[in-house]
Amino acid sequence: MNTVIQIAYADFLERVRRSNFLLTVFITIILAYVFCPPRNGGYVTLIFGENYVGLFNSAWMGTSVAISISIFFSLIGFYVVSNALQVDLETKVGEMIAASPLHKTKYLLAKFLSNLAILNVIVLITMLTAIAMQLIRGEDYHVHLWAYFAPFVFMLLPGMAVIAAIAVLFEGIPLLRGTIGNILYFVVWGFIIFSSFKPISLTSLITISDLFGQGIAITDIVATLQEKFPKYSGLFSNGLTTIDQKADVFIWQGVHWNFSLIMGRFLWILFAVILVLITSLFFHRFQQGQILNNKRKKDNLDKNKVDASTSTVSFSIIRLTPVKKQFSNLSILFAELKLMLQGLRWWYLVALGLVVLSFILPFAFVKTVVWPVLWLWPLSIWSAMGTREKKYKTEELIYSSPNIMTKLFPSTWFSGVVITGFISSGIAVRCILEGDMTGLFVWLVGTFFIPTLALTCGVITGNSKLFEVIYLSIWYMGPLNQLPIFNFLNTKVSITALVYLIITIFLLLISLFLKKRKLNS
Repeated sequence: MNTVIQIAYADFLERVRRSNFLLTVFITIILAYVFCPPRNGGYVTLIFGENYVGLFNSAWMGTSVAISISIFFSLIGFYVVSNALQVDLETKVGEMIAASPLHKTKYLLAKFLSNLAILNVIVLITMLTAIAMQLIRGEDYHVHLWAYFAPFVFMLLPGMAVIAAIAVLFEGIPLLRGTIGNILYFVVWGFIIFSSFKPISLTSLITISDLFGQGIAITDIVATLQEKFPKYSGLFSNGLTTIDQKADVFIWQGVHWNFSLIMGRFLWILFAVILVLITSLFFHRFQQGQILNNKRKKDNLDKNKVDASTSTVSFSIIRLTPVKKQFSNLSILFAELKLMLQGLRWWYLVALGLVVLSFILPFAFVKTVVWPVLWLWPLSIWSAMGTREKKYKTEELIYSSPNIMTKLFPSTWFSGVVITGFISSGIAVRCILEGDMTGLFVWLVGTFFIPTLALTCGVITGNSKLFEVIYLSIWYMGPLNQLPIFNFLNTKVSITALVYLIITIFLLLISLFLKKRKLNS
């Protein structure tokens, strides 16, 4: 274990020094502030019935913030730590590990501990922010550390352990790396969150489908309310909920964490360790690619030896095609489209099926179901925009070429627009046939907004993760759950599309500025 701890400690120190870790900490502090709303702020994050909200004491602040942060950070946290193995692969450290006697199980356990440490450092910062917010809100100045410590350790720590293990699992299995794994985790995350509020108990210790222990806290609060207010129906709402009237405040002293509850929660940590051990069965310690390369080199070498011994040497004149001095914008656009669409096999068949469905299904169903799916299917294409130069180490070659800002950059952006517009062309045609001009305007704005967001995120980070996190979050809260501020497919109110048009222009200007800055640096 000393080896595992030393590797985990070194990996932890290297990763917390990155800018994305500091950005995540900053976002988490802002979220913790939002999750502690003022009493007259017009919204709450956890409300029971129509108007019951807990007094801002240590028990309520610690538990409510732990529940709220578990929902959002379980999504963001995965994408923060899900590049532990990828970094070693890109920096060639993986080749050193493959040549070392380090066992793959120890290596994966070290990465798991590093992931867990990073997640829990951010959780600790959240807890300290919640303590500060209790003093700022000023309803109860008595800070009870156990009331904060218990929910953050017994609720969040086991859940974060599973998230850290899932990140290792998705990186350890080649098929789950990249965009496919990111989309799959988003689906898994949705299942985890929605099932957490309806836990299924197998025994007094084992409760499945309640990864973050939210059901334990909610059940205790509901029991307290039903004892004080017999007319309380047992309903509750979690998330940002607006309220028009003054809330009825009740006092809650927190969950009584007995031995059976604590043991039941820490069984999730055992499950996380088992998940890492299962991952080691599929992980090849970075050797698979090297073995294949060595095999190809050996086969080519043997083939050359045979050719040299059985054939005579002959020379022929090869005439190379002259390089054109200038490439037209249209030819560069076609080249960009070819790069974006290469390697996609079944993608075309599904895309064609979605286009056909947008023509033949009822228009109301198309707008509410088919349209959101249409603008999720090209996620892997959008997420590659602005990232290929860094991914394939061609930045120096690209940046030394002429007319980057006038030809290559516009072609990359417009090729994304073309793909977005083409796959949703049935929507545009249906809007015209149905006389829905607002819907047509929304389609036009969205066609430009999505690739612009993808390109901007790619230019900022050089990888696809930032766009996938932001867009999946917007897609989930907006088109899927109809939250007005995030629903860029809202065909009922044109002002929303106008706002996203302004955001699109702003993002395009940012990407142009950053790209030009990189070019001049």
